[in-house]
Amino acid sequence: MATVWTRTAGLEALQINNQDTLERATRLLEKSAREFLSIGEEKEAFNDLFMVYSTIYSWKQPESSDHLDEIMSQLEEIARITKDEEVQATMAVVRELQRGKYIAALLALQEREDDLLSRRDKLRELIKLGDSKERAK
Repeated sequence: MATVWTRTAGLEALQINNQDTLERATRLLEKSAREFLSIGEEKEAFNDLFMVYSTIYSWKQPESSDHLDEIMSQLEEIARITKDEEVQATMAVVRELQRGKYIAALLALQEREDDLLSRRDKLRELIKLGDSKERAK
């Protein structure tokens, strides 16, 4: 039950869009992910870490790249544990996104779109964001 409260606090903190609150939200969601993993709820942990990844990616600062890599490693580990189609499809897109291969990410999204109904819009948003940041350089 405490894990659900931690997640809820993290989700509520995400709604307030300022740097300090977003950092607090990511810490809370990372904590809930660890707690979900400890009770064998890998998909729930993945969902929380994906929210953390999305948040950090969206406000990506140069100093946050190590944190993003750390979250990516945790997502990869959960993907190895679970054989869930949505997790596998999400990782196919996120891997390309993390590499800066936005066309490949978009193609992976289109290829596995049926498995990604609940995350499709968020992934598309992250791809557009990454591509626009790349073009701005």
